[in-house]
Amino acid sequence: SVVAVENLYFGGDVSVAGLVTGGDLLAARGEISGDFVIIPRTMLKSDEDVMLDGMKLEEIESQLGLPVQAHDFYSFSQFITGESSNHAFAGGAANIASRAAN
Repeated sequence: SVVAVENLYFGGDVSVAGLVTGGDLLAARGEISGDFVIIPRTMLKSDEDVMLDGMKLEEIESQLGLPVQAHDFYSFSQFITGESSNHAFAGGAANIASRAAN
């Protein structure tokens, strides 16, 4: 499911994914369910897996208890079509949907 994450760090009027912080994501953890979390790549610094508030992706994964993947549009399209085998979720959404149906 898709969960809207409110930007508490900069204020509720901010609607840019690149300004959502790790704390904002953790504040929404009660609404997050599933086997993993996908976030826009723009939520992380361009050169490392760190969010604007300094939280590392590993910290967020640990606190959520779920793996977190950051995707740009291209890598997300590969993920949902199962075209890429370069990540831990090879087969993407197609495999997840197939497992859910069984």
